[in-house]
Amino acid sequence: MPPGYFLGYFIFYMLKNSKTLYGFPIFENLHYTTSPKKCIISFALWENIMNIYTIVGVAAFVLFIMYDFNQISGNRLALRLFFPLGIAILIFSSVRIALISPAVAYPGRGLSALFWFTAAVFFSLLIYTLFFAVPFDAAYVKGSKQRLCTTGVYAICRHPGVLFLAAAYVFSALAMGKIGFLIAGAIFSVCNVIYVVIQDKWIFPRVFEGYEEYQKTVHFLLPLGRMRS
Repeated sequence: MPPGYFLGYFIFYMLKNSKTLYGFPIFENLHYTTSPKKCIISFALWENIMNIYTIVGVAAFVLFIMYDFNQISGNRLALRLFFPLGIAILIFSSVRIALISPAVAYPGRGLSALFWFTAAVFFSLLIYTLFFAVPFDAAYVKGSKQRLCTTGVYAICRHPGVLFLAAAYVFSALAMGKIGFLIAGAIFSVCNVIYVVIQDKWIFPRVFEGYEEYQKTVHFLLPLGRMRS
């Protein structure tokens, strides 16, 4: 029996018997499938379709990696298109998953609006981090030996975009009440972590002057504890 069937059973009975979380009635206006059979069919169908779009989204990170290696090995003009192409693919797959995933825990208009606002804040931070904190031409057009940015969001950690993207997925999923979108966001976030590990070890030390010193003074991802100055 596919995992979607088990997930359908679990979610149906969990939502049917509980409309509060830790004593707070945040699921008071919860909408769930009224029959376990419909819930099971919905999740089984979603599982088969979502796998396709998830694979497509994962492929976007492969394009990002190829784009980065191009920066240190010739910086060919055609391969520079892999980055915007990867972004377009990731957006497309995320939107499709959001549309086809069943809503199983819609929190109500008020809380949903709050979650959407929070997701928008993190998405705006992601856009700023990728395209405005560092000049676009320096970050996405030039090859190696670029100027390193160590201020602003890049003083918090070396890859703040990972945190902002993950948070945007989490709060968007909460706003829609769609567990499928949350799972896809978690998969894409794991891919993003793998991607920045590759950047941190093999790409950025060759792309940015002084990156080794930057690694010694700023945290990789989570700004926890002290770094030697």
